[in-house]
Amino acid sequence: MNDLRTLVDDAAPERAPGFDTVLARRDQRARRRRGALAGVSTAVLVAATTFAVHLGASDRDQGPAPAPIQTPTQSVSPTPTQLDRADPTYTWSDEPSRVVLRLPERDVPLTTWLGCWWGPTGNLDCVEDEPQPVADLPDIGSPEAVEFWFGVKGWTFEASFTELGGACPRSEDTVTTPKGAHWFRLEPAGFAGDYRVSLEGYGPHAGFKGVPTMMSFVWHTPVDGPVDQPKATVSDSDLEVSALGLTPVSAEARVTITDATGETTTRTLPSGGGECSGGALYFQGDFDDPAIPELGPGPYRYRVLLTLDGTTYVGTGADTADAGTSADLVWSPPLPALTR
Repeated sequence: MNDLRTLVDDAAPERAPGFDTVLARRDQRARRRRGALAGVSTAVLVAATTFAVHLGASDRDQGPAPAPIQTPTQSVSPTPTQLDRADPTYTWSDEPSRVVLRLPERDVPLTTWLGCWWGPTGNLDCVEDEPQPVADLPDIGSPEAVEFWFGVKGWTFEASFTELGGACPRSEDTVTTPKGAHWFRLEPAGFAGDYRVSLEGYGPHAGFKGVPTMMSFVWHTPVDGPVDQPKATVSDSDLEVSALGLTPVSAEARVTITDATGETTTRTLPSGGGECSGGALYFQGDFDDPAIPELGPGPYRYRVLLTLDGTTYVGTGADTADAGTSADLVWSPPLPALTR
């Protein structure tokens, strides 16, 4: 209950910000979204808390920009407003805008369970709730696509589709398509089925050191959407694999790193994941003694031997200036992808 409250309190002017824990937890959410959100019904998250603390401008991620020239007017969006129903409205205030799903028969406002908001008074208002049980989420039925509205311009939204049911559910990630200043369109992801959909938004007046804005609903998708393909990223201390088409009983990883002079070092990375990975694996080495400081200058080349249930896959890649000391890998044979 006290995590986010303490972190915001620590950012008050008399003390330096202490937001490392939230950043670490955010990184873990990104790495393990398929596992964490797939098991959201049993996940242990921070209990609900909403509070406001006045912070100095230097601590703001996207602090209150000058008030937008925005009066209580309706947004213009020809595509979603074919229905004989007025658009939602919003004027910037200390109360954040809500995401509103537009269905043929009704509008559905969503409840934010994670996020921070900068109002015009300069206060930071944060909420970190436990996501609602699936039975309590809005169920939008089986439309082939869904459009939604948000009251502040300049936002982007991603979405995670997590299977409902099953012992080890998977998730598929996708992005939304802007349909004007305030409207977005979301298409299905993954094979047709029953999903908990979690929207993740970023934009003006929200966020504090990387905290997203998140809300969820249930969607019974009637058509197939894109299916994530296996991907892996390696660094001097960890290996992240996502969207595998299987959940292996055993998994081992050995990483060989070569510097610009040809010197090499090899590390075995212990698995950091659980039995129910939902197609994701995470191998974490020793962050206090990473491999690269033992080597010479970069760029660095990586060769990974990943063994899944006795089958070995070889991944190769090199870091870039943009990626720092991490690299995306190309695999031979290809990693197993999800099929029906």
